[in-house]
Amino acid sequence: MAIHPTVSFAPPEQPPAAAPPPSSIERVEAWTVSQAADVLAATSISSPTPAERPVRGTVDAIDIPLDESLQAEQPPRPKRENVHTVYKRREPIRRDSQRRREALLKGKEGSRQRRRWENDRLLSNPYAQPPLPSDWQVQPTYPRHAVPYFLAPLWDAEYARSSSERKKKMDEAKSPASKEEADAKKVTQELRAKLKKSRGAKGLLQDLEEEVRGFVTQWDEKQRQLEQEGLIDPD
Repeated sequence: MAIHPTVSFAPPEQPPAAAPPPSSIERVEAWTVSQAADVLAATSISSPTPAERPVRGTVDAIDIPLDESLQAEQPPRPKRENVHTVYKRREPIRRDSQRRREALLKGKEGSRQRRRWENDRLLSNPYAQPPLPSDWQVQPTYPRHAVPYFLAPLWDAEYARSSSERKKKMDEAKSPASKEEADAKKVTQELRAKLKKSRGAKGLLQDLEEEVRGFVTQWDEKQRQLEQEGLIDPD
C-alpha cells in the first residue's frame, strides 16, 4: 500500500460579514485546522499496481568495491623510526654482566692493558699505602716554619748569613785559580763583547788571529825573561 498525498489549494470560505473580525492568533489557528483538513481530504490510500512488482527471475547487478574493502582490512603500518646515519644505535650485548666488564677492563694476563691496570692501582708496589685524610687537605708543598714574632730578627739574620756564605762560595768558584786562566778568560770576554757589538762577520777571522798572535808573543817574551833571570832552565 502507498499513500499519495494530493494537496489542493482551494480558496477558503468567506466569513459572514456580520461576524466581528477575528484576532491574529485565531486567524492562524483557523488556517492551520483548515489546511490539515484539506490535506487529509485530498489523501487517497491505494494498493500498488502489478507493474511495480519486480519480475521473478530477473538479476540485478551489484557493484561491490573489492579494492576499497581490501584497503580497509589492511592493518596500519608501524611508524618508521628515524635512524641516524653517522652514529647508529648500539645493540645490547648478550650475556652482559659486571664480571665480564671487569674482565674486559683488566685485559689478559701479561698484556699491556693488564700492566697499565696494575700500575694505575699500584698492585705491583709492595710499599703502596692508601691516602690519608690529611693528604686530601689543601696545603702548600714547601716546608713551613712557624716562627714567633720576637724571634723573627734572629731568623732573618741567620738567613742573611747563609745567603752571604752561599754567594761567597759561588764567587770563589767563578774566580780563576791562576793568572793564566784569568788572561784566558779575559780573552774570551773581550771576544764575546766584540761579537756582540760587531754587525757582521767581516774581519772576524783577522781579529781572532791578531788576538792569538798577541797572546803568543807575550808568552814568548815572558819565557825569555824568565830564562835570562835563571828562574827556569832552557830547553
